[in-house]
Amino acid sequence: VARMLIQRYPHAKDYGMFVHLYAFLLQHWQGHARGNNESYRLAHKLSLQNGNLIYAYHSITALGINRLMIGDNLDEIMEELERYEDMHKWVHDAFILSVHLENMQVCRCLKGLTKGRTDLDDQGFDTEGHFIQYRKTNNRLGIFYLSLKCMGLQYLFGEYSRAYKTGKEMAKIADVALATPQIPEFYFYYALSMSALHASVTRTQRLVLRMKIKRCLWHGAVHPHV
Repeated sequence: VARMLIQRYPHAKDYGMFVHLYAFLLQHWQGHARGNNESYRLAHKLSLQNGNLIYAYHSITALGINRLMIGDNLDEIMEELERYEDMHKWVHDAFILSVHLENMQVCRCLKGLTKGRTDLDDQGFDTEGHFIQYRKTNNRLGIFYLSLKCMGLQYLFGEYSRAYKTGKEMAKIADVALATPQIPEFYFYYALSMSALHASVTRTQRLVLRMKIKRCLWHGAVHPHV
């Protein structure tokens, strides 16, 4: 619908925002989340043309999150995100700037360029500092995004107990990201972390984990394609 409106009214002011929201909340319900990449790029272009810098750069941070989630080539992701490293000159939204830095740090971490395999801290980047700022401003979406990055890294590099603990905290605020592709991504890693711990816990704990895993699978089945 957003694309049809753009074609009919190419000079409308808010179409960059419409395309961004379409990609952020709707498009992945109809097809694979990979399709969001071009929509975010289009949203960035249209928002810049109409002077909406907030949605222009929200689209870049969302693009980084999406490309990391679907597993695009890390060098290509970094190359694209690095084009916007001077965004702080044009937009003064702390959330946009923080998420952009976090996306870059995940790329660096996956390439082995940070202090530890599951540690985003390096080159002046302070993970706990980002969490503190999100808590001060009651930014639950920022907490969810950053926690999801941490949980994914913890699972991928074998820190299953930490990933499970992170997931338990995220489950309390998961409603903040409803309808986005990050919900099935969260339940994917949460279920995997519990599956990895299944053999090492007591019988009673296994029953609890199985119930939680079934709930994760249900959420994965009814949420968007990723």
